[in-house]
Amino acid sequence: MYRQDNRYFILTNKHVLRSGTAPYQVKAPDGKFYEVLALDANTFPQDDLILLSFQSDRSEYQTPDFEDYSQLRTSEAVFAVGFPLEPIKSEINQPSSPKLTITQGQVTTILDKPLLEGYQIVYSNDVHKGMSGGPLLNGSGKVIGVNGKQAYPLWDIPDLYQDKSPVDRSLQDLINRSSLAIPITKALNFATPTD
Repeated sequence: MYRQDNRYFILTNKHVLRSGTAPYQVKAPDGKFYEVLALDANTFPQDDLILLSFQSDRSEYQTPDFEDYSQLRTSEAVFAVGFPLEPIKSEINQPSSPKLTITQGQVTTILDKPLLEGYQIVYSNDVHKGMSGGPLLNGSGKVIGVNGKQAYPLWDIPDLYQDKSPVDRSLQDLINRSSLAIPITKALNFATPTD
């Protein structure tokens, strides 16, 4: 999340919004809900990213620092952050409230070029359903990517790069057993507010 005056911008995965319907709301750190003022699905035409924004005159919310993913090295510690969905509690038949979860792992590889939908950072962290759209942090706590794909996908469909070339089989095996993120720096190049 970053801000310009009293307008806040939030980057998340497009697929996060597919299960809901507009108008969308975001929940701020203080628990207040805001209606999303702008959605531009065309800002990232090839990537699983979407930019949301809201306005708030009430508070100044803290925003994170960002760092270029290209500085990452294999085996470097990374932290996946999100709100995983939890199973329904049978005793009250109500879904439990999602809790902020941070999982630790390490960089497995950085792909030379992005996969379809922009995924390029490959890491060992457990990313659970519901954590999509959350940040991937480096050891300094800076955002380097947006979580979006978890290990062991339900469909065993070979990945393709954005240029439509196929992924090598040994690399495909590594991707299948890893989580994936879209680099934040790529997104910030397009997401810089202009108004």
